[in-house]
Amino acid sequence: MRIRILALVALVTVCCIPVMAELQQVEVGGSLRIRGNYYDLDSLGELSFIEQRTRLNVKADFTDDVTAYIEFDYYNYWGEDFRSLYLTGADFRGSGGNDVDLYQGYINVANMWGTPLHLRVGRQEFSLGNAFFIGRGDESAFFTGTSYDAILLSYV
Repeated sequence: MRIRILALVALVTVCCIPVMAELQQVEVGGSLRIRGNYYDLDSLGELSFIEQRTRLNVKADFTDDVTAYIEFDYYNYWGEDFRSLYLTGADFRGSGGNDVDLYQGYINVANMWGTPLHLRVGRQEFSLGNAFFIGRGDESAFFTGTSYDAILLSYV
């Protein structure tokens, strides 16, 4: 019983030690993707629209191979924010989906304990294999992308 209590106290002590990391470099980036789509759906008629996806990200490098990354995402169609009833002026179309979302936000630790172990914790975008089951989800129309809340431990 004493060994369990001692182990628990040691674990809590190790976890509560403040970790200090000094900020070394900050990078700000982003992307803007615009794509026009046209579909001829025989029985349903024609469908055409222009998609826009805007991303803004910040990457911060700290000491001891620690990196923090955050990326915001906005996706919408062009022309969908206008009034749908032009005669009466009733505004229905722009009432939903017009917000900026957190797409990725994670902390990455490389070379843990001097070994080639890498740990990434948080919301992240990744592809496994050929991305048939788990992938980014931005290859076809409606390229909103897919990110996952995950812990990724890799041996590089």
